[in-house]
Amino acid sequence: LVDRTLAGDFDGDGLASGDDIDLLCAAVNSSLDPDTYDLNADGELTADDVLAWLDATGQYQGDVNLDGEVEFGDFLVLSAAFGLQEPVWTAGDLNCDGDVAFADFLSLSANFGLGSTETNALAAVPEPTAWATALSLVALLLFRVDRKSRQRG
Repeated sequence: LVDRTLAGDFDGDGLASGDDIDLLCAAVNSSLDPDTYDLNADGELTADDVLAWLDATGQYQGDVNLDGEVEFGDFLVLSAAFGLQEPVWTAGDLNCDGDVAFADFLSLSANFGLGSTETNALAAVPEPTAWATALSLVALLLFRVDRKSRQRG
């Protein structure tokens, strides 16, 4: 096994970064040297090692740009590479199978909002249909009030 002071620092720069997860993803996709990249120590090099990297570094599945949040920016990166053979995490290949495909989108969407400080605040925002209903009720009430005031006047 390779001696690393930081789990997942495959390029030896002292950081767990996009370069490192890209190296891991490329290794998973090509079944390279499990001794170097086998983070979960099961003797195999699979997408489970990517999950182990994410866990060890405190990142989220779907956080393509590794900024600590699974958000719209990650979706934009993934959608730009959608359908391409890009065997790297930072292009959106979240399962490291060599393609940026629907499975990667599902993974991102399942974790959308993780890490966001606004996640709880966004959960309290009503759905658009609730807003439309509320605005319709307000308009109806204003119409009735206006109509009654015209009848009295």
